[in-house]
Amino acid sequence: MKQSAAQTKLPQQQPPPPSRNKDDLSWMPPIGAIFLIFNSIFAIYRSRDDIPTVVFIIAANIALAFLFGASVLTRMHRKNRSKNIRSPSGPWPLC
Repeated sequence: MKQSAAQTKLPQQQPPPPSRNKDDLSWMPPIGAIFLIFNSIFAIYRSRDDIPTVVFIIAANIALAFLFGASVLTRMHRKNRSKNIRSPSGPWPLC
C-alpha cells in the first residue's frame, strides 16, 4: 500500500541558526574614529615644528571625514533607490 506525501511524516527541519546581524559590529566605527583622532593628535604634537606636515595631517583628516560621510550617504542612497537611478559619484574624487 502506497502512502501519499501528505500521510508520510517527514522529520521537521530545525530553523537555521541566527546569522550575524549587520549591526553586531556597530561599535567598530566609533572605536576607529577615536583611534584616528588620537593618532592624528599625537602626530601633530610630534611634528608641531614642521608646518607642512601639520597641514598635511589636517587635510588628510578632513578628506577622510568627507569620504566617510559620503560612504554613509551612499549606503543610505542604496537603501532608498530604485533600479533606474545611478549611484552618486561623490566619494571617488576623495580617493
